[in-house]
Amino acid sequence: MKNIAFIIVSILILSSCGILPLADKRERVKFQSNRNINNNKYSDNLISKDYIPKYAENGGETKKTFYNWRKSDKERELLAAMKKLDSVRAAIPTFKKNTIESDYVDIEIQNIISKLQSEIVRLENLLMQIELTDVDSHAEITEILAEINRLKCEKIDGISLLKKKINVLRSDLMFEIGKYKITSAGKKIIKSWTRQVEVDIDKWNNYINKCNKRIFENDTYILTINIAGYADPQGSTSVNLKLSNARADAVKKEITTQLFSLLKSTGKKIVFNNIHSVGYGEKLPEGMTYEGDNDPRRRVCIVNSLIAPSKVIE
Repeated sequence: MKNIAFIIVSILILSSCGILPLADKRERVKFQSNRNINNNKYSDNLISKDYIPKYAENGGETKKTFYNWRKSDKERELLAAMKKLDSVRAAIPTFKKNTIESDYVDIEIQNIISKLQSEIVRLENLLMQIELTDVDSHAEITEILAEINRLKCEKIDGISLLKKKINVLRSDLMFEIGKYKITSAGKKIIKSWTRQVEVDIDKWNNYINKCNKRIFENDTYILTINIAGYADPQGSTSVNLKLSNARADAVKKEITTQLFSLLKSTGKKIVFNNIHSVGYGEKLPEGMTYEGDNDPRRRVCIVNSLIAPSKVIE
């Protein structure tokens, strides 16, 4: 009987210490809001703020004792991982969307952000499944924290370089009146745009993240371009629509030609099969007000572009 009593007492002590958990003593983490592992929607709410700590050293009510110190320490590690994940969440940038529904640059940016948000939700779900009484919970928290650090170093740290470029190409400088063939002056304007693409790639290549690594060096770069052509309301509406389409398409072809030249001369790895052009005719460009029919501000091709390493996009 003494041996049985000793075994029972030993089990109870080991259970209290978190070394040998019992089924009725399991402690899954709790939250103030309705967070749950079945909800895969991204939220701006900080998980560390939603978490309800149990142990006093972590902000809860239960005092740390000889019997529960292991669980208290695991909770501290868990809370640290939550705060780290929240810092990653806070680093995801916001972008102003274009009002043009077919702006593929905005679509690409949103895809990048959505993938980052999905990864945060996945890591949150892993943290929410932690049970402090599990023998392996320390190793689980450590592995999740390593994943959070990898996400930060390999994706988030370089996100500050992700910028949508907006270039307004004046049709009066790019084309002859009523024509869509690009002039020599227009080709020089696009050439300066192409040089900026090369500068942006060099910035990504030379970027050193906060983990002291050049994570994008020699990466393949994905270029997304959206070209929107506009015309003023002088003349026929149908003719103006055709002209704006033709000019946007001419800009697309010239950009493609110059990008091939850039590949040949520099050897840089660029993928640019995501170039879109569309004409909007007499429609006012975004943010512009009507100031008469003969308005050179309306005779433009607006080029929205985004270049980023494949590690960021894929």
